[in-house]
Amino acid sequence: MQQPMPAAGMICAQLDPSVTDPTSNRAKCLEAVRHAIADRGDIIVLPELATSCYMFELTAEARGLALATEDKLFVEIAELLNGTDSIVIVCFCELGPGETLWKSAEVISAAGVLTDYRKTHLWDRETLFFQLGSDPAPVIDTAPGQIGILICYDLESSEMPRTLAVNGAYLVVVPTNWPLGEHPDDERAAEIITRKRRRQRTAFLFSAAIARVPSAANDGLRAQ
Repeated sequence: MQQPMPAAGMICAQLDPSVTDPTSNRAKCLEAVRHAIADRGDIIVLPELATSCYMFELTAEARGLALATEDKLFVEIAELLNGTDSIVIVCFCELGPGETLWKSAEVISAAGVLTDYRKTHLWDRETLFFQLGSDPAPVIDTAPGQIGILICYDLESSEMPRTLAVNGAYLVVVPTNWPLGEHPDDERAAEIITRKRRRQRTAFLFSAAIARVPSAANDGLRAQ
């Protein structure tokens, strides 16, 4: 049953990860969490593939940037949350058994990883690198309230946020890769999708996107 959430500070950390500099990506994630905690963030959301960037050219490249679910980064984030009831949602390229890759999101508190979710709707070239997740998107009880987790293109399926709302989510958190770029004035997919889904369903949506313009000239971003 859906329960109203208490007042919560929500912070969207719009990072600019680079596919050529994973060390810097990790540092940016940790710094973003530090700043968000200092700003009293209760729900802290990093963008899609915050640890690796998005535009892979080869599967081997993606594997080289992938993290296991028990990676030290997630432990360090949990340590930063000590003494708080805050949670952090991190989307990353997950390396699983047999070098299988998933696009995953972990929900982290001071106690550690609360849950993880593997994206179940892959967009365009994502199918070249990632496997579909097999488990439904979760709704979890956290100190800030009941929260559902989706990843970017999942929002294209209207049943995804609806199901989370029916299962009790008051807020649906969505790491995305909606970059700023040229497009016709009447074509604003990100804004249209989020507004439409919010009107159709009973849960609020909160998304975090990357902070770069996609271009072959940008370090770490590839033109498709």
